[in-house]
Amino acid sequence: THLGKLDRAADVSQQGLGLGGGDDAALVASLARVNELRAAVQIGTAALEEGDYSKALRSLNAVVAGGVSESAELLLGLSKAQLSLKSYVEAAREAQKVIALDA
Repeated sequence: THLGKLDRAADVSQQGLGLGGGDDAALVASLARVNELRAAVQIGTAALEEGDYSKALRSLNAVVAGGVSESAELLLGLSKAQLSLKSYVEAAREAQKVIALDA
């Protein structure tokens, strides 16, 4: 999943709620999960900019665990955080994933 799909998922969930989608509890839960992932992206990105690489790694890993695994921006952020934490092998793995996305 790409980061842009999080925005689309939020829009669809909100539209479903607005239209009385039937299973409001499921739509609310879906929207809450999407918002959690979007917040984790923002927290991780801000942590990278601030040099808090451990926090960035935790936040961005949570996004990947949530299903966003095909975002070059996200994977590069993970690679940068791991490189800064001297986790060179893991940093290289994330960088290779980005290269594979572009192939």
